[in-house]
Amino acid sequence: MAKNRKLRTEGFFNNKPAAKLPSPDEVNKTIAKVTGKEEELEQRPPKVVQQKRVPLTTAITPENRAKLEVASIHSKSSVADLLNNALEHYFEHVIDIEDQDLVNTFIGIYGRKAKT
Repeated sequence: MAKNRKLRTEGFFNNKPAAKLPSPDEVNKTIAKVTGKEEELEQRPPKVVQQKRVPLTTAITPENRAKLEVASIHSKSSVADLLNNALEHYFEHVIDIEDQDLVNTFIGIYGRKAKT
């Protein structure tokens, strides 16, 4: 008769409840008993997950993206040039930005970051 072998994964499927971990207060009390002074566990702020940079043409609606592509073909210029021209028109004729000092500050920041 063949000998029964234990499965490799047999230990993973036991139905025993997991051991209870001590609470932060219980840990602090134990540390205070051993060291003789009160210590708080360091509370770390939640880790912020940075999002990947999304290209501007991905953030535009499909209808506007299609219009940009067609306009770039007809005008024989790039989509970036069309967007730049549209933004210049918007800021010159549609909306008036009164805080020119702040604009100049950002121009200085973005001018240093510009690829040459």
